[in-house]
Order: sequence, then structure tokens, then C-alpha cells
Amino acid sequence: MGIELAIIGAVGAGMAVAGSAMKAGAAGGIANAQQKAADEAAGKMRAAAGPTAQELSQLDTQIQNQGRAIQFQEASIKRDEKILGALDPSLVEAGQQARKLMKGEEAKILGPMKRMRDTQRKELEQRLSQQFGPGYSSSSAGMEALNRFDDQSAMSMAQAQEQAFNSVAGFLGMGSQIRNQMDTKNQAGFANISNMGAQTLGSMNSIQNRQLNAETNIAGMKMKTAGSEYAALASVGDAVGNMGMSFMGGVAGGMGGAVGGGIGKQLLGSVAGGGGGASGGGGGGGGGASLGLNYNMLSG
Repeated sequence: MGIELAIIGAVGAGMAVAGSAMKAGAAGGIANAQQKAADEAAGKMRAAAGPTAQELSQLDTQIQNQGRAIQFQEASIKRDEKILGALDPSLVEAGQQARKLMKGEEAKILGPMKRMRDTQRKELEQRLSQQFGPGYSSSSAGMEALNRFDDQSAMSMAQAQEQAFNSVAGFLGMGSQIRNQMDTKNQAGFANISNMGAQTLGSMNSIQNRQLNAETNIAGMKMKTAGSEYAALASVGDAVGNMGMSFMGGVAGGMGGAVGGGIGKQLLGSVAGGGGGASGGGGGGGGGASLGLNYNMLSG
């Protein structure tokens, strides 16, 4: 009976091993399917996160526009430098003239005006001499005519001096205005280039952040499925261990049954011999029946 139990235990262990192997195979298949699904999803996520053709085209356009803006700005600055280079000497001279006029120095334009005034006064004196004679300058009419001419000439000279100063000051103001306009234009150009660069950088950062998020999600997916293939190996290990334990239990049971059967037979023989000597044939029969029960109990 013990050998039969050992055989049954071994068969049960084999069935357990087979079941565990099937479980391990299923777990391995699940792990492989999960890994394949994760890889496919990762590929799709990377493809979706990558820059599209439209985005690349827009970036290329932005970069080209930014390059053209920089070239235009550089050319504009060179033109301004040429203008200022030609204007600066005149501005320096105008500044020197303005300082002289402010100190009371006569404008250069007054020289021709004074010569013209002297000519016109001589012509007036000649007309007065012809009209009033040699004493025209002491006559009331001659004195009035000469005084009126001198007042008008002085006023014209003063106005010319003021106009000369205003012209110089206006030229200096125009030069300053031109400089300010150039500075404002250049600042606007630099601001435009900076904004274009910021837009380009923002577009690139948007694509990079999208790719980074995709890689982060992919890493999370892989962490969830990482090591799942070892679950199958663990199941196989459990199955092998269970098989060993079951096999050992079956062998032990079989050995126990075999040993128990041998002891029962020895006891049967000795008791049967004693009963025959004391009781005779009838008693021997009874003893044999009783010892047979004990044998069945021991072997069982």
C-alpha cells in the first residue's frame, strides 16, 4: 500500500509541475505581450511627440526670417554710420559757429550784407547831395533819410544775425533728431529680432517638452512591465520546488508502507508459533485470525 501511495504522490507532483509549467508559460506569454504592447505604444508616442513636417517648415521659415532681419539690421546700421560720418563734421562746425554767435561774434553772412549796405548808403548820400546840395547831411530832410536808412540796415543786420543763429541751432537740432531717429529705429530692429528669436526658441521648447513628456510616459510604461518575465521563472521555480517536496513525500510514504508491512509479517510469524504450542489446533486457528487483523492494521 505504501508503494502505491508513493506512486500516487509522484503522479500528483507531476500534475502540479505540469500545471505550474502551464501557469508559468501563460505568465511568460502575458509578459511578452505586455512588453510588445509597451514597445508599440512607445513607438507611437515617440512618433506623435516628434516634430511634424508643418512644425519643421514653420521653424525653418522663422529661422530664415530671423536671419534676413539680422542682415537688414546690419545693412541699416552701416547706412546710418555713413550718414552720421558725413554729418558729424558739419555738426561739429555748426556747433562751433553757434558758440561764437552766442558770444556775440558776427555771423559770416553779415560781411556781404555790410558791403551791400555801405554801397546803398553811398548811393543815398549821392542822391541827397544832388537834391539838397553839399549840406544835405545837416538838413532835416537829409538827416531823416540817413537815420531811417541806418535804422533799417541795423534791423536787417540783427535779423540776419538771429537767422544765422537759428539756422545753426536748427541744423544742430536736426542732427540730434536724426541720431535719435536712427537710435529708435535700431532699437526697434533689435527688439524685433529678439522677439523673433524668442518665438523660434518657444517653438523649439514646445517640441522638446512634448518629446520629454513622451519619454517620461514611456519610462513609466516600461517600469510597469519591467521584470514581468521573471514572474514566469518564479512560477517555474515554485513548481520545481513543489515537485521535489511532493516527490520526497511520496517516496517517504512508500518506504514507510514497505517497512510497516515487513514488521507486521515478523510479528505474525512469532505470535502464530506461540499460539500453536499452547492451545493446539483449535487455538491456533483463533490466534491466526487475531494476528491476521494485527497484520492488516500494521500494514495499513
